[in-house]
Amino acid sequence: MIDKLWEGEHRELQYLALDILSPLASKFPEGHVSKLEKMTITKSLWDTVDMIAPNLIGKKFLKNQTCRNSYVYKWTDSDNMWLQRSAIIFQLKYRQETDINLRSEAILKNDVSKEFFVRKAQGWALRQYSKYGPVFVKNFVESNPHLSRLTQREALKSLKL
Repeated sequence: MIDKLWEGEHRELQYLALDILSPLASKFPEGHVSKLEKMTITKSLWDTVDMIAPNLIGKKFLKNQTCRNSYVYKWTDSDNMWLQRSAIIFQLKYRQETDINLRSEAILKNDVSKEFFVRKAQGWALRQYSKYGPVFVKNFVESNPHLSRLTQREALKSLKL
């Protein structure tokens, strides 16, 4: 049923598929990540990717680092901007459990990207983490002046240092 909804021509069908999957996310077997990966690269728009990465994939990766590592490093090296974005934002809801080294690696690996949605994701991920590690985020941005202006602006938006 999810596949049929995802293949539908109306965006609302993809939203419905994601609404059905959301409460089941923490119970997905490892094999479902490849299906979510496929969904990420088909009918890709920022809104569906932003629902899939932190809400569905992020829940699975929090419980299974082996699974996480097998996908995230592949996505970080991918030429697909939606997979790159997913590698950067899947931890958005992790709060203090964020693997900041992995997030930093995903950001820096794609710091030369000209894609708006990748740059915006970099800043968003850093801004989200600034609630828990404001000094880290400030230092990260200062230590990486080559990050795009968009990334820097988004990252520092909430800081009150």
